[in-house]
Amino acid sequence: MEKRKNRLFGFFSKLLGVLDFARRLLINLVFIIVLLIFFGSLSSELAVTVPNESALILNPAGRLVERHEDPVRHAVKQLIGSSEESTASVEDLVKAVRAAKSDNRIKLLVLDLSHLSGGDLTKLQAVAKEIQAFKESGKPVFAYADSYNQASYYLAATANEVYLHPMGMAMITGFGAYQTYYKELLDKLAVNVNVFRVGEYKSAVEPFIRNDMSPEAKKANLSWLSDLWAIYKADVAAARSFAPEQLQLVADDFPRQLLTAGGSAAELALKSGLVTKLFDREQFKGRVLEQVDADTDSDEGYKSIAFSSYIRVGKKDVPELESKDQIGIVAITGMITDNPDVPEAVYAQEVADLIRQARDNDKIKALVLRVDSPGGSAFGSELIRREVELTREQGKPVVASMGSVAASGGYWLSLAANEIWASPATITGSIGVFGLIPTYEGTLGKLGVHTDGVGTTEMAGAMRLDKSLSPGISLAVQAMVENTYKQFIDKVAAARKLSYQQADSIARGRVWSGQDAKEIGLIDQFGDLDDAVNAAAKLADLPDGYKRRFLSPQRGFFDSLRQELEVRMRSWILGQATYPGAVKYLAKQPFNLSTISAQNHVYAACACEAPE
Repeated sequence: MEKRKNRLFGFFSKLLGVLDFARRLLINLVFIIVLLIFFGSLSSELAVTVPNESALILNPAGRLVERHEDPVRHAVKQLIGSSEESTASVEDLVKAVRAAKSDNRIKLLVLDLSHLSGGDLTKLQAVAKEIQAFKESGKPVFAYADSYNQASYYLAATANEVYLHPMGMAMITGFGAYQTYYKELLDKLAVNVNVFRVGEYKSAVEPFIRNDMSPEAKKANLSWLSDLWAIYKADVAAARSFAPEQLQLVADDFPRQLLTAGGSAAELALKSGLVTKLFDREQFKGRVLEQVDADTDSDEGYKSIAFSSYIRVGKKDVPELESKDQIGIVAITGMITDNPDVPEAVYAQEVADLIRQARDNDKIKALVLRVDSPGGSAFGSELIRREVELTREQGKPVVASMGSVAASGGYWLSLAANEIWASPATITGSIGVFGLIPTYEGTLGKLGVHTDGVGTTEMAGAMRLDKSLSPGISLAVQAMVENTYKQFIDKVAAARKLSYQQADSIARGRVWSGQDAKEIGLIDQFGDLDDAVNAAAKLADLPDGYKRRFLSPQRGFFDSLRQELEVRMRSWILGQATYPGAVKYLAKQPFNLSTISAQNHVYAACACEAPE
């Protein structure tokens, strides 16, 4: 018997050894493949040159994002393939156009917008600003698309000439904010959603307790949507030299006008003044060839370089003078979580650590927070805000630069900055707190599963999700929510120099546009990231020649690989669900509790998303 046990032990020991060897071999092979991909891409980049008298092609694909993730994770995605929608970095687009403006080799800017699927208004404005500067340098800009959506047309409008395929369309729809509501579904599943909140406008919980949008939420949403739509119309109308009302008519009266244009959406776009001419791709190429020379070796048929290659091999951005002075930029993009293992989210402790490291770095003289977040964990938001406060107290100025959305927790963490900058189109405010704890005792009961037991105190087992919350626990969570809300209002009042009553009157979960936020004192100045960086340099009394430095967490290859595989596995599991379309849709919602993972179930989050 003993010999048999020893043989079994020896067998399993050898098996474990073989498995460990296979694991290490696989890891090493993956690492080698990544290195080959990296050096292969590097060598191909070195072979690219910028032709003289050429066109720079700005051909973003997918949605606009502030900037791409860290290089390690990007390499991992390339290695295993990404199921996510393609994205185009505003940072890369701006860098390319800004450099090309003063590059004598670049004669023309071509906007190829057929594959731009969407982008928030503030991101579109950042790119459009550089295109306008390029145009004002005396170099022409041509735009082309098989069809324009609302986002791609905004960029096209900045061009000298706008071309559209004769079978295409320019779809201008206006802005809307629509939610999916789950109360009836949750009732059918017997899920008991326990909600705790302060403020009539904190609509983030409404999808779980209603089947429609409340009148208060409709009123607030229509207000900021109208502000953003007015900005969109004014910008496009100024670029295309017509009245904003003309664009309103295009959106409001599209069906009738389409009938008068014989059903041709392209002819309607031409008749409405949205485009210069209707050209197919070959005709557009002929128009470009009037500006630059032909190149039979090029896919486009003319001398050109794509922006993705240009930013790596072309003339770089305006040269920076040698200086030890740096302005650190910390990007806070996405939902804020207390859990380090949630992909595609902002891990609060990681950001807090970055800010502390910047505070202790003598080369970094000032800090800019680039906030593009609807918030999330109240605790995580406070972790970040406190590090900002400590940085200010040490004498290093901090400027908060709000992107498309800086609401709820995104606004909370910005409060300690010396100055808050935003765009009129920024979605901000939503100063409110809520708690949400779903329990599943009813669902399990339908399946014949019940929970019972005893405890030595009322708190024993009180937070189990397979039993109803006790009245005492409900009172406790509501008290925590109200206390957190009071802390939020106290911080707003102190930072913005308001009384508690004044701060409370503009809070209560209401969402504001940046335009309204400035009027009521929630932000200091209008401006983009460049303006915020300049403001930080001024506060730090820095001479010209300081260097911008994006501060990013240093993630290891295997951590990034593990996270990406987790995302892929979760997507696969959702894809195998009985109702895959519905489940996938729920998982993509801007407000996702599994993404936030907040301590004490207390959230400073806004279910708001910038319209496109």
